[in-house]
Amino acid sequence: MSSVITAPLPAVRDLPVMDWLRSLRVALIAYAFSRGLILAVWVLSAQLHLDHPPGREQQAMPAAEIAPGALAQTLRNLALYNDGGWYLTIAEHGYETRPFDATRLANWAFFPLHPLLWRATAALVGDLPAAGLWLANLAFLAALVVLHRLALALGRDAAGSQRVVFALALFPVSYFCALPWSESLFLLLSAGAFLAAVRERWGWMALLGMLATATRLAGLFLLPALALWVWPRRHGLSARPWLALALIPLGLIAFMLELHVATGNALAFSGIQAAWGRHPTFPLEPILAIAQQPRLAIEDWNFRWLNLAVTLGGAAAVVALWRRREPALAVFLLLGLAAPLASGTLMSMARYALGLFPLALVIADLTADRAVERGWFALSTALLALMSAAFALGMTFAGA
Repeated sequence: MSSVITAPLPAVRDLPVMDWLRSLRVALIAYAFSRGLILAVWVLSAQLHLDHPPGREQQAMPAAEIAPGALAQTLRNLALYNDGGWYLTIAEHGYETRPFDATRLANWAFFPLHPLLWRATAALVGDLPAAGLWLANLAFLAALVVLHRLALALGRDAAGSQRVVFALALFPVSYFCALPWSESLFLLLSAGAFLAAVRERWGWMALLGMLATATRLAGLFLLPALALWVWPRRHGLSARPWLALALIPLGLIAFMLELHVATGNALAFSGIQAAWGRHPTFPLEPILAIAQQPRLAIEDWNFRWLNLAVTLGGAAAVVALWRRREPALAVFLLLGLAAPLASGTLMSMARYALGLFPLALVIADLTADRAVERGWFALSTALLALMSAAFALGMTFAGA
């Protein structure tokens, strides 16, 4: 590690104050294209009806009539599906108050910042599902802006920084960022914390890091990652960055205190994972399990082939970031992938990888060639449309 950290540091460019306009323009284009695709697929899928007339039982006759208000009704239905419904219970009623046990599901697994902001947004909007959708989509647009600025600050050129934004917006499961789940908020906070570190805005780094640890467990991985960023630049710095780093876990600590009051177990967010069939294991075991049944592509909630591809691609991205002399980003991505793998299953790995912005940086780096770029984004867009349709049709593997 020392040989990497002491090597010449990658270039970090200053950004003019008004450069955010360029980032906003790129983000708006990527946001409009990707969200438009997702919404169109959702509405068509939700309005799709299949008839099997007598004598033609083996052939489905599709029909899709787009009724007035179809988009709004589709979004309201999808907003409260799966994790969205769990977050809603926290936004409405807070955490379940009873002694901890892992024999049945409970909302203790879900971190508090997203539902708290959802509740606050609902006070302004006046409608809980609509408030959750507004919150998630605005946070995602802001995350795209921040990610574009971060890519520029890390030395990517204009074309590369634009590819980063599109790589995230068109990721095969980025429809989760259109829903009131925590993906959009975590992307915004984690990328923002890194950008603050690059700009040496230590107060912002501490604040965004604390909020990230109150959003997802992966927020805690900002601490070692950002420490790796600060360490080779420590000469000439005051104690402020180290104090900022020390403050990052406070969001998680506050959540643990809340759970202790509600359940008597400060680690209830971890212990309740057993109710979802997740148990501590060696991180490679879920990958080795795929080898035992390699032809089984989808199994209930687990799109095995997609999750395996994302996992292996993420591991390759860690190596690419390390070789590029960006160990802070590599460590954040590595820990973010290893933690869910250590729960004994590949289920949801594509969604977890979506929330790890360094993966989008590597995708952009590897698609600099025009032909590779076109091929990758054609494949990613097709998968996004397919997975969005599967989600709208209620297929479990698309909702994990």
